[in-house]
Amino acid sequence: MAKPEHETGAKPVLLGVIGIGMFLALWQVAGMNGWGGMTLPALDRVLLEFTNPQRQGLFMRAAGASLASLGLGLLYGTLLGVGLAVVTRLLPVLWDGLDNFAALVNAIPSIALAPVFMLMLAPDAVPIAIATMSVYFVTYVASRSALDGTPIAYRDLMSVLGSSRINRMRMVEWPSAIPGIATALRLSVPIALVGVVVGEWFGAPRGFGLIMISAMQNFQIPLLWATVLLVAVCSLALYFAFTLLERLVYKRFT
Repeated sequence: MAKPEHETGAKPVLLGVIGIGMFLALWQVAGMNGWGGMTLPALDRVLLEFTNPQRQGLFMRAAGASLASLGLGLLYGTLLGVGLAVVTRLLPVLWDGLDNFAALVNAIPSIALAPVFMLMLAPDAVPIAIATMSVYFVTYVASRSALDGTPIAYRDLMSVLGSSRINRMRMVEWPSAIPGIATALRLSVPIALVGVVVGEWFGAPRGFGLIMISAMQNFQIPLLWATVLLVAVCSLALYFAFTLLERLVYKRFT
């Protein structure tokens, strides 16, 4: 499998910092001049929310709950997606059926699944379930592609040596697929966090989504934007962390 091409050096980082700085400056100017009305406060008003000791405790508890749900969603979704991809590789007769099932599940919007999960699960399990479904499809497709992409020469060699299908999977196809799974995890993290926030809108006892709903209903606009900003920061931090992990995996397995 070809390595992902990451542009390295200080230039991409500098361009990213400049872009974010310009966005934040535009946000401040728009808020100060009321371009968005009462619904778009200036950035400095939003940042003041993080200096309030009561808000800090609220954000910490919400971050703990949301990130815990995210971790479980990533774990369950990865196990489900990779597991089904391995099963389809070992039992090709199931390929078409599971492919169609994966496409069907992915076609249903998360916000439409949430009420169903509310009837079947405890409120604090709904964010985990939606994150799991978000991760499952990405890891399933990536794992299937990675397993199918094992060089034919390696498979032929194992066949000539009389290796069973399970041994071929264990010794050749699985190690070859690990970089692809790492890429799937990197792409899944932001989607999974969005799934967690959406799930928390449907009765979760804590989390970023609960703060958003409460702030919107009580017209606490700076608190709402502060929570959105915090979710975006968490998403970017996790994305870069998994990008580093992906690079380490590619160095080890390719």
